[in-house]
Amino acid sequence: MKFLTVTPSLFPIKGGAETVVKNNSIGVGRIGIVTDVATFNMGRKWNPPSKGETQDMFGLKVFKVSGLARAIHTS
Repeated sequence: MKFLTVTPSLFPIKGGAETVVKNNSIGVGRIGIVTDVATFNMGRKWNPPSKGETQDMFGLKVFKVSGLARAIHTS
């Protein structure tokens, strides 16, 4: 069985939801369920890079997608 958790943020952002997603994903992995996580690609200051990436974190495959774009104002 495979499982995908979708969350707005994950490490390096630290908070309650991020901790629950991390702990639950690791926990179900221990009982044999393959778990991946999809989240936005953001740094500590909620500043998203322009591209997505895939990382291995905590023994999980984490898909970081670009979800926010900076607005360019022209006058």
